Amino acid sequence: MNKNSLKNDFLATVQFAKRNILLFFRDKATVFFSLLSPLIVLMLYVFFLGDLQVMTVKSYFPEGVQADEKLISAFVDSWLIAGIMCVSSLTVALNSMLVMVSDKEKNLFKDFTSTPVKPAVLTLGYFLSFYFITLLICLAVFVVGLIYLAASGSFYMTASDVFVNIGVLLLSVTNSVLLMMFVMSFINTSSASGAFSGIFSAVIGFLVGAYMPISAFPKGIRYFTTVIPGSSTGGLFRNYFMRGTLEKLSENMPPAFTEGLKQAFSFELEFFSYTPGTDFMWIYLADTALLFLLCNILAGIVRKRKGVKVRPQKKLEKNN
Repeated sequence: MNKNSLKNDFLATVQFAKRNILLFFRDKATVFFSLLSPLIVLMLYVFFLGDLQVMTVKSYFPEGVQADEKLISAFVDSWLIAGIMCVSSLTVALNSMLVMVSDKEKNLFKDFTSTPVKPAVLTLGYFLSFYFITLLICLAVFVVGLIYLAASGSFYMTASDVFVNIGVLLLSVTNSVLLMMFVMSFINTSSASGAFSGIFSAVIGFLVGAYMPISAFPKGIRYFTTVIPGSSTGGLFRNYFMRGTLEKLSENMPPAFTEGLKQAFSFELEFFSYTPGTDFMWIYLADTALLFLLCNILAGIVRKRKGVKVRPQKKLEKNN
C-alpha cells in the first residue's frame, strides 16, 4: 500500500466523518432528544428518587449515631451524576446513529458500498463521527454535573478523581459507540430505530443502576446486569464520583458501615461468588470494546460485498 493510497483513505474518512457530524447537528430535534435521557434521570431524582436514597443511606448508620445531612445529600447527589453519565454514554451514542439509519433508509448506504471506497473507510468514518458527537455531548453533561455538585455543596472529589472520571468517560464512549454501531447495523428504517430507541432508553437506566441501585434487584437480574458493559461503566463512575463522600461518611465508623454502603450503592458488581473490583471493570470495558470493534469490521466487509452484488441486479431489472 503506497503513501498516496493511505492519504486518500485518510482524507475520505475525515470527509465522511465531517459529513455525518454536520448532518447530526443540523437536526436540532435529534440533538435535543440526545439530551433528554439525562434530563429524565435528573427529574426522576428530584421528584421521586432523592428522598428514597437518602433514607437508604441513613438506614446504614448505627443506632444512636447522628447522620450528617449535608454529607448524605452529597453522597446521593454524586450517585445521581454517576448514573446520568452512565446512561448518557449509551443513549447519546444510540441517537448519534440516526444518520447511519437515514443513509440506509434512503439507499445512500448502498451507493456508498457500491463505490470503490474501502469498507474500513466507511466503518471508520461512521465511528469517528459517532464518537465525536457522543463525546462532545457527554462532556457537556459531565461539566454540568460538576457544576451541579459544586453549586449544591456536594463536590468532594479530588483533582485526581475528576481526571480519572474523564478517562472512564473516554473508554465508556468508545465501548458504547462500538456496541451501538453493531446493534444498529441490523436496523434499516427510522421507524424501527425510533421504536428500539424508546425501549432501550427506558430499560437501560434500570439495568445499569441509574434509576435505582443494582443491589436492589433480585439475584438473577444482578448477575445479568454484570454482563452488560454499561454496568461496569456505572461501577467505575460511582467509585470515582462517590469516593470522597464515602470517605467522609466513613470517618469514625465501623468497617461494616462502609462495606454496607458500597454494596448497597453498587460500588462493586456481583457475579455469583465473585465480586469484581475496579480493575476488572476497566479490563472488561476494554475487552468488550475490542470485541465489538472486530464485529463492526466484519459487518462492514459483509455490507460491502452485499452492496456490490445488489446494484448490478437492480440495473439488469431496469434494462429488462
